Amino acid sequence: MAYGSIIVKRVEIKEFLDTIKEYSREEIECTNHTFFRLSDQQKKIYTPEKLKEIILFETPILDPYFSRNPGKQKLRGIL
Repeated sequence: MAYGSIIVKRVEIKEFLDTIKEYSREEIECTNHTFFRLSDQQKKIYTPEKLKEIILFETPILDPYFSRNPGKQKLRGIL
């Protein structure tokens, strides 16, 4: 269920990766909010299926704020 753009819970990277591994491709939903910051060109590359593949099989990129502040490296997202 999508909650919009409200951060429900901040989690450590390891906790996020451990949690997301429990989901199947079919259980991950891509809403309009998923793509609203992407350019038209990026939207052609990062389709819902490609994003699901990245989430399930790669380590997601940290938010730039947290990358510049190593002591605060947490993923911002909705779980």
